[in-house]
Amino acid sequence: MRQRHTRPSRERRARHVRGGLSRLAVLLLLGGVTANCERGGDPPAEQRPRARFAPYVEVTSSRPNLLEVLDATGQRDFTLAFVRADGHRCSVVWDGGLPLRDPGLLHEIDALTARGGSVTVATGGANGPYLEHHCATPEDLAATYRQALDAVGTNRLDVDIEEDVPAERVNQALGLLRRERGTTVTYTLPATRDGLEPRALSLLADAAGRGLEVSVNAMVMNFGRDAAQGDAAQGDAMLASARRVVDQLHRIWPDRAPEWVHQRLGLTPMIGRNDDGTVTTADDARRLRAFADQHGVGHLGFWSLARDNGRCPGRADAASDCSGIEQSPYEFTRILAHAQRDGGG
Repeated sequence: MRQRHTRPSRERRARHVRGGLSRLAVLLLLGGVTANCERGGDPPAEQRPRARFAPYVEVTSSRPNLLEVLDATGQRDFTLAFVRADGHRCSVVWDGGLPLRDPGLLHEIDALTARGGSVTVATGGANGPYLEHHCATPEDLAATYRQALDAVGTNRLDVDIEEDVPAERVNQALGLLRRERGTTVTYTLPATRDGLEPRALSLLADAAGRGLEVSVNAMVMNFGRDAAQGDAAQGDAMLASARRVVDQLHRIWPDRAPEWVHQRLGLTPMIGRNDDGTVTTADDARRLRAFADQHGVGHLGFWSLARDNGRCPGRADAASDCSGIEQSPYEFTRILAHAQRDGGG
């Protein structure tokens, strides 16, 4: 996803299938998946756990105060983006060079948690520099993750991977955290209408082979202009991508029940104007929320909180501080935070 110190658009780097794909990942790509997300049957709607919603917050950008959002919407959970390597070293800071224990940020988080809120720490993003590149051992990498989690008082880690990373090192580091402190680990990964990319599948296959349980948050965004030819096309593309990712996760964890797979799935759109010119509308968000409710999806988010307003309707390119479409303040937050039981299948 986007980072403040880069140009405004969320650039997804050119993706290549580089050597070292696991055999399982290759089978996922070539095997002609035929499973669907209803395989084995979904539990009744009233028995399905409600998706946790935590929108992304660019910590060092111009953004609303988290307490203001709580007062306006009741939303209490947020994902803080991004921690990264400081000066291309195995040393952790917030994007933009903000110190990890910035007093103003910590005061804001303390006030939020005092009112029942929670935060997740996100690392990585679209441009880095990645801790996953600059920490040479699993132990060193785990130590930086631990520092970031402890700084804000959480045990939830979101590892946003949009570049090639050493899968073995990263999964070993995450395994250390899981064993030491039971950290909740989510991989946030780019998705197309055809699902996750080869390197993402390889990363997950390595995690599964190590017995590392993670959630998988698919970035259902930037599908290309041809996906937006018609009012419903963006929503159709998001749901098609979600179903394909579910199929892929069934292959990664073939012995797990469908409801377990859905609980490990997260879905994160880019609200309003996407970087490629496509648009995610409020109706698209309602469909995604309904899909999550119907299938027991575990997590929802969006990119990003500072954009959830209608201050720049009709803007042709993506901005970091407004959605580019007509909308009410925090409209997407309200939609994705609350259950929508009708439609969306």
